[in-house]
Amino acid sequence: MTDTLVLKSGLKMPSSFVEVKDEEMEYVDGGIITVAAVCAIITAVIAVLGACYGGGFAIGTCIRDTFNVHKVSWGLQLILHIAAFLVAPCVGNALVLGIVNGIQSR
Repeated sequence: MTDTLVLKSGLKMPSSFVEVKDEEMEYVDGGIITVAAVCAIITAVIAVLGACYGGGFAIGTCIRDTFNVHKVSWGLQLILHIAAFLVAPCVGNALVLGIVNGIQSR
């Protein structure tokens, strides 16, 4: 018994294909992220984290002025950062850092 496949008709190419002439492992049409895309991603991350920090700083200054608090203990900071990390790793810590710096500013 042989495992032979008999084709009744000739091989047909798909309606859209890219013919690779040089090396088989060459990149063709896509698959590579551009420098512009990387820059856009980095810019978006910086903008989001900056906005979270700025919002946290505003919240911290409101807490400082409302409750007349000017210092946050290291233990409380650690607890806040761990909780923020568990909720939203990057954004939460940027927010907490802003709050702590807002409280301790001036």
